[in-house]
Amino acid sequence: MKKTYFIAFSLFVFLLSCGQKNPDLPTKRPDDLVIDYHVDGGMMDYSVQIDVSADSCHFRKREDGKVVEKRFKLSIAERDSLYTLLQKNSFNKIKYNTEKGTVYDRGGVSVTIGWDKNKIIVSDAQSNFVQEKWYEQWRAVTEGIDGMISRKAGVKN
Repeated sequence: MKKTYFIAFSLFVFLLSCGQKNPDLPTKRPDDLVIDYHVDGGMMDYSVQIDVSADSCHFRKREDGKVVEKRFKLSIAERDSLYTLLQKNSFNKIKYNTEKGTVYDRGGVSVTIGWDKNKIIVSDAQSNFVQEKWYEQWRAVTEGIDGMISRKAGVKN
């Protein structure tokens, strides 16, 4: 009996140590693709929240107490363009590390995409740091999302 528990526990620890693999991005943009983009200014009064789905896009920016909020719809071509950006920069392969201990007052950017029952999260905020070898792709994704949506919302980023 003890041997069974030991084997089960060992298998559990092994699976935890392997980490979770993100799903592959489908070849074609899923119709139900959702993109959540969040910028946290840390100690600064600054944040940006962008939510993109098939039927709407919500942009909210807070800076120095002023809030700008816009709602609009992206065209199929615009949603395809965002998805191509994710594919081209291997979003599902971008890795980040979580620092142990406390990281004080660090803002940053997090992006979550989801479709069907799949979800991929990449974060370069608080105690999470995108690995250096993936930083160029991460920057292309974040600048691409922020740039397109900010222009569409008529807001400077």
